[in-house]
Amino acid sequence: MGSTGDRVAARERGWQKATREAGTAVRERERAARRFAAARAQRDAAEQAMAAVLRELVDTTGMLKTAAAIVGVSFEEAERLTDELGGDLLPGEGGQK
Repeated sequence: MGSTGDRVAARERGWQKATREAGTAVRERERAARRFAAARAQRDAAEQAMAAVLRELVDTTGMLKTAAAIVGVSFEEAERLTDELGGDLLPGEGGQK
């Protein structure tokens, strides 16, 4: 059996290791949160750009279905994106959804 000093030193090393590991976990979690926020901002910017293009195409074609087909998104996705812009858009050819 080791001396009391050895046991205290071993316990201290254990605490230091646990503290280091906890700090690493916190930093990794913070990095992941920053990456997630950056990805969300990038997605939001892309959606805003796509919504603006859809709006321009709807202004040109007068039809949301046609604009959605040109952009390459589903009609439902086009509706969602343009709903965020607001305003009245024609749903599709002949006013049919």
